[in-house]
Amino acid sequence: MSHTHLLMAYMFSRGNTSEVVIVGKKDNREIKQMIDILHRKFLPRITTVVGYEGENKKLIDSTIEFVAQQKMIDEKSTAYICQNFSCQQPITDVEEFKENIMRI
Repeated sequence: MSHTHLLMAYMFSRGNTSEVVIVGKKDNREIKQMIDILHRKFLPRITTVVGYEGENKKLIDSTIEFVAQQKMIDEKSTAYICQNFSCQQPITDVEEFKENIMRI
């Protein structure tokens, strides 16, 4: 098992990495679908942060500075996909999120 983690760490350090920030309400169906999409694919070069409005979002905002800028749009679960210190346009549609994740 430790060899696998070592190889994943090596891959992470050598390739392009991405950050995915998902912000929404914990009981929202769309946020659960977005998280499920991330769990279906092996994504060793992606760091994921999930901020639940009203729960852990304030703690995450104070811990990870760039996440504080990511907010829900129109009260919808919103995903931000970032690479090289730049984020794409926010995504609120689950299918659009899936298409973008599959391209990484």
